[in-house]
Amino acid sequence: MAKHGKSREWHEAVIHEYARMMVKNPRSHVFVSMADTCLRAGRAKLALDVLNKGLRWHPALNAAHVQKGRALMALGRLPEAKQSLGYAMRSNAQNVLARKLLARLYLETGEPARGMEMLDEIRRLWPDHEPAAKLYDELRGAIEKEMNGKERAGEREPADTGRREALGTLERWLGNANKMMVKG
Repeated sequence: MAKHGKSREWHEAVIHEYARMMVKNPRSHVFVSMADTCLRAGRAKLALDVLNKGLRWHPALNAAHVQKGRALMALGRLPEAKQSLGYAMRSNAQNVLARKLLARLYLETGEPARGMEMLDEIRRLWPDHEPAAKLYDELRGAIEKEMNGKERAGEREPADTGRREALGTLERWLGNANKMMVKG
């Protein structure tokens, strides 16, 4: 069974229909939906191929760059995924999905402080966004673990100051989010 409770056959039928639509109109934006369905069906390589072809016609289409980042993540091509998601975020600073995916990438690649930076805009716009808050907690845990490991090893780096500031920011944000939830 493919992701999201749909059968593999259902996904394949939808992919086939999107392919038919793309043959009729190669410049259509339907390639983004086709790529999303490919990803949900576990076909990241096909999704990436579809996105690369579609991006030839629409190189600035933000949604396509987000999907490309997802496909690259699924394929384990993390540096390329960061580039694609970074493009999507820079072209629309309020792109919540691009920011969350980048934050996840930074967590997975051992850069939790950078991941926290990606969530700043989400926290500002949507302070009670639960998935972002959960990811933020994971990032905070990774930073604390990293800091505790260095303290045990007797290391002290200037970067510790930045991490401590990031933790302070996180704690203030969580406090504000809790206050907003109580008021709401």
